[in-house]
Amino acid sequence: DALQGRRLVFSQHCHDMAHVLGRYWIARGRSVVDGFREGSNVCHSGFYHGMVERTLRGNEALAAEPVHISPEELRERAAALCTSEALGTESRNFLFQCLHGLGHAVVFSLGYRLPEALGVCDTLPDSWDQSSCYGGAFMENITGVERDRRVLRHGDAHYPCSDVAERYR
Repeated sequence: DALQGRRLVFSQHCHDMAHVLGRYWIARGRSVVDGFREGSNVCHSGFYHGMVERTLRGNEALAAEPVHISPEELRERAAALCTSEALGTESRNFLFQCLHGLGHAVVFSLGYRLPEALGVCDTLPDSWDQSSCYGGAFMENITGVERDRRVLRHGDAHYPCSDVAERYR
């Protein structure tokens, strides 16, 4: 029974725990390229998402108190992070995981200000990149660990999707 309980807890928190491992990978000086090459997509690619999140935050993530970078700097970092050149691969799967993780990271970095995060995704070069980023942004808003900051409306399962521009739906 105790082992079954631990498995249940792990399965419920696997993605979040993998995020932590991805952040740790980058904090220890490893690269995103090596992480995609050597890492794993178990736990719904949480490791990849954590790497992107930590890379996007830069050295500010080591501060005792969280530091949110400016939207301008966030746009600059986002534009350079998930490219074939930066990742060292043309793999659409890796590119998608990076862009989806970017959406998560942008929402988190902007303090769950979803409209601003979608605007950062808009700065990516094409509609596939943007759409991949949007998906991560919406997922972070729905499943993010900072539950009190998420943009949701009790009783309206379609919100915030019902309140955003058509291109984000």
